[in-house]
Amino acid sequence: MNKRRSRDPHCSEKRGLPPDVLFQQIKTDLKQRVAAYLKRLRKQRAANIKRDVEACADELRRSGAHNPVEQAEDEAAPRWGHKNGPALNRWVRRNLDQDKNKKILSVHKSRLML
Repeated sequence: MNKRRSRDPHCSEKRGLPPDVLFQQIKTDLKQRVAAYLKRLRKQRAANIKRDVEACADELRRSGAHNPVEQAEDEAAPRWGHKNGPALNRWVRRNLDQDKNKKILSVHKSRLML
């Protein structure tokens, strides 16, 4: 009778790695997956906040309010757990355009080296 082998990709039988090295690989893989998941959650939350502020600003604009976007941000800030409108705006900008800012920064660094 043949022994069944594990179908787990991290199984040490397939890789022939010592258990401590295998554990480190699994640990780093798990950290990367958790970080990617949290990043997706932040981006989704930022998109939801932006959508909420735009809807509220549109209602204020229709009623003829002065500075409807600022008022909408001030109204939405406590609902989303921020102190005031500008703090909410900064958080949304930083978390929604996170990848865009990294690309721009890398381009500027490469221009400096030339």
